[in-house]
Amino acid sequence: MIKGQEIANLLEFFTLIDRKQAERERNNAERILYRGQLDCNPLLPSIARNRTSNTRSLEGEMLSYIERVAHLKIDYDSQLDLLITAQHYGLKTRLLDWTSNPLAALYFAIEKEYGIDKDSYVYIFEVPKETILSDRDSNSPLDAVKKDPFSIKRTSVLRPTLNNDRIVAQSGWFTIHCFDNGFIPLEEEPLMKNHLTEIKIPKSLKRKFMAQINDYGINARTMFPDFEGTCKHANWKFQ
Repeated sequence: MIKGQEIANLLEFFTLIDRKQAERERNNAERILYRGQLDCNPLLPSIARNRTSNTRSLEGEMLSYIERVAHLKIDYDSQLDLLITAQHYGLKTRLLDWTSNPLAALYFAIEKEYGIDKDSYVYIFEVPKETILSDRDSNSPLDAVKKDPFSIKRTSVLRPTLNNDRIVAQSGWFTIHCFDNGFIPLEEEPLMKNHLTEIKIPKSLKRKFMAQINDYGINARTMFPDFEGTCKHANWKFQ
């Protein structure tokens, strides 16, 4: 992973994104994805943090519980769709959020008020073609993963079904991580580690960036297009 990139203004952020987009084909990248984080933590899904044992049984129990008690509140076509929906509402899963919108990633890196006094990070992922789960051919493992998301054999990139408003608003993608004698951070995955770039967002610029991306229509109200998002945006707007 490339580290040490630090931006001084929003123009530098756009310039770096433009350069990565221009280099995409040369680097054999199918597309570019982005992720914003408050901290410089390993690129691991929530279920994998602070755990070293195989979580497959635990994840299966959690998903079965969600399915049993909340089946009237959610709409899904497969176990993978259920896992994706649960992830967006806070369940710890083996999915790690990404977005195809760099400004959405920047928002998620800087939006937490309790982290306003610390540097944040945006990750650029030049996705290798061979890592994307696709149903375009008959040999794809995607059908098996739809039935059993915990059966995945290799950490892969997944474009989810657009089955809820948050995924649509956030231009959501995921990496879905496999357990193979432990979960491996994305920056250590052999097929992916050389396709990642870390951008440091200085704490001194976070309030300014929040105001600037709000002018581009990126804020809590648009990222969370429900009543919760409206209230979060009001908290920021009238602070």
